[in-house]
Amino acid sequence: MIFYVIGAILILGALYFLGKREQPTFLRIGVLIPLIVGVFFLTYPKQQEMADKNNNKTLSEAKKIASCKLIEENINNGLFQENTNKLDCNGVIKNIPVGKYDEYISIANGDR
Repeated sequence: MIFYVIGAILILGALYFLGKREQPTFLRIGVLIPLIVGVFFLTYPKQQEMADKNNNKTLSEAKKIASCKLIEENINNGLFQENTNKLDCNGVIKNIPVGKYDEYISIANGDR
């Protein structure tokens, strides 16, 4: 909530000073900084919410992958493709890249 108030004050103040015609040009350009910071403060809480949603989604995906049974590990897919792990998830076979699998396992174990 405080971010919204600070952002609104910065934007309104910047717009007020931009509207004054008797100011020199360099001062009018300098007022753009609070305007930009104000816009950032208005969007920052939304960015945090989106990051939290992505973290929760990643955690649930990591728990699903961790509950699967590893069938084959580090399968070579050729020169230009990443190696994969073959998983059995309740009868569904999934091929997950090794790097992504390791990331999911570390998230599921609470290492991150």
